[in-house]
Amino acid sequence: MILVLEPNTQPESLDYRMLTGQLDVSVSHPLLLASLMIASGNALIMLVLYVFSAYLGRMYLEVKGRPPYVIMERIDGPTIGSL
Repeated sequence: MILVLEPNTQPESLDYRMLTGQLDVSVSHPLLLASLMIASGNALIMLVLYVFSAYLGRMYLEVKGRPPYVIMERIDGPTIGSL
């Protein structure tokens, strides 16, 4: 479909006015402030949850008492007493 416009006419659709900046939409300041506070509050909660879960995970690994590595193979060499 080809849209042909005459020289001095513009489509009056809502999408076109929004894309070209011709639509005057104003947001009240309390609404903007409330949405920013909610978004920043959610971000802060997510950060706190991340830090807490990282701490809890490390504590769980420490409490298990397992070594941080596993020796898969022992190669015979000099012992501590022979040095």
